[in-house]
Amino acid sequence: MEPPSRKNPPALQSAAATQLPAGNRITSGSLVRGSPSWIERHELISQLAYYKAQQRGFAPGHEWEDWFAAEREVTESG
Repeated sequence: MEPPSRKNPPALQSAAATQLPAGNRITSGSLVRGSPSWIERHELISQLAYYKAQQRGFAPGHEWEDWFAAEREVTESG
């Protein structure tokens, strides 16, 4: 008995069959022209969260609060 083909698993076949509308295609790592890619966005959030923690003197227990506040700021500015 042969193992199932790994060339085109069913999940990949269905994903390949799903097409995004032409206006929503991913180009240069971003769904919207001029907006940062997810990597750039993550980097911005990371840096901003670090600065927020630094302003508090790196007091423990506020890591998620800093991250979510930074994420909101990056989202609102973009």
